[in-house]
Amino acid sequence: MLGGQYTAFERHGEAGVRMGDVVGRLDVLAIVGDGAALAAAYRGLPIEIGVHIARSSELRATWRATLPTMSFAASGGYVILSRADGEGSRRRRSFASLRMTSHQRDVAAERLDLAADSAHHARATLAARAKMFRLSLTEARRTALGGVATSVEPESLFIGRILDPALPRDFDFAEHYRGARAALVGGPVSLFAQRHHTNRDLDLVGLEATFSRDPTPLVKAAGVDVTVGVARVRQEHATRGWVALRWRP
Repeated sequence: MLGGQYTAFERHGEAGVRMGDVVGRLDVLAIVGDGAALAAAYRGLPIEIGVHIARSSELRATWRATLPTMSFAASGGYVILSRADGEGSRRRRSFASLRMTSHQRDVAAERLDLAADSAHHARATLAARAKMFRLSLTEARRTALGGVATSVEPESLFIGRILDPALPRDFDFAEHYRGARAALVGGPVSLFAQRHHTNRDLDLVGLEATFSRDPTPLVKAAGVDVTVGVARVRQEHATRGWVALRWRP
């Protein structure tokens, strides 16, 4: 497996291998990039167990349920942070997250994401889709803005971050954050306008192509999230592009 994240501010090449069985009960990834990580997921129980060992290490349990027009995913766990990722003495955290989605055939869909941890980071996102139009609103507490996700970082670190590859990592920090994004989507490509409100407003307009795939054990393929895009940051008077690929078990 080859991947990485390339923005105006970060350049991380990644290489790794996947191991696991063909029925999808066990997936293991070993990745070297901006550090090294060993990530594994076991799906042979009603609750999925995930382990991520890296600079910051995570243990996670996830329960999922699917109904004809709705789905649910609830996660919780514990993370031990490195000195670089921790905040003072808050280097051990518990966390929890919930995702609820609903859909009306191919006409519309809604999604609610909630996440919080014991370091008082919290985030809520409400998203809706109607045909080609998509709108999302986000509120967060004690969050950093900017940067891109790497395969080496455990997912619980993103509770305290609003990812945006057009901005540098930790570009700004806010006790209270509000954001909105509107997009016209055709296939994997979206034309979007986005606003971040931290201690000031930041407005972006851009074009982005995304692709996500869950693990496919029969072809020995790991899960992957890909984003390629370009955006104009109005207040910065700058146009920035990015290519990012993140592997997950």
